[in-house]
Amino acid sequence: MIDINQLHYLFKQKVNKVDSLQNINFFVEQIDEYLNQALFVFIEQILKVAELDQNKTEFIGELVKVVELSGTNAEKKFTAQLPDDYYRHLRSYSTVNGCSEIISNYPVQYDDLNSFLTDINYKPSLAWKETGYQLKGKEIVVWTNDEFLIDAVNLTYVSRHPRLGNPINSRNGSYNLPDGTAAQQQNLILSNRNQDNIITDIATLLVSIDTTDSSYHLKLNKLIQNYVL
Repeated sequence: MIDINQLHYLFKQKVNKVDSLQNINFFVEQIDEYLNQALFVFIEQILKVAELDQNKTEFIGELVKVVELSGTNAEKKFTAQLPDDYYRHLRSYSTVNGCSEIISNYPVQYDDLNSFLTDINYKPSLAWKETGYQLKGKEIVVWTNDEFLIDAVNLTYVSRHPRLGNPINSRNGSYNLPDGTAAQQQNLILSNRNQDNIITDIATLLVSIDTTDSSYHLKLNKLIQNYVL
């Protein structure tokens, strides 16, 4: 875990090195906002890289969780509630027959659902030990076609990072978010491979360059590539 004050320090230090940003006095609330934007960008970029190499999830390892979800079998499917802190599905499998057998789960597009359920080569199959799943709002739906019953779903997922915040060092010792809730003191959970530097680098980039500028994407990609290699 990295102290939020360390992130603020690095942000101010790096911003002061950018000519166009020198002598700008950023309030705590503004720094927190830029850091949260940068954290979101960082996680999204790592997940894009992880689509090609799942080992790259190590860079956000503190956010990766594994849970066993119980649910209900009905109407050709098993339905379970996703965890409250769910952010992104990484992988999952289902257990059947008293959890003694494992069935692989793979994503099914909504437009392909009817074909999936009726095609003998793709429909849920206990013999082939595979079936399809869909994410619907706060639920995961795993299709059974009423050919078997699922005991549970084992889900590996990326959890949401709590909003970064340093309100105790703000002008009034506290501040409210746009929705009216009080900002909470929150450190960076991630602590692997200089994440304080990459996130403050991205935050500085967000401040200094309009994100619609093509150079923003070039510089962001360079930051991420240098970080994950």
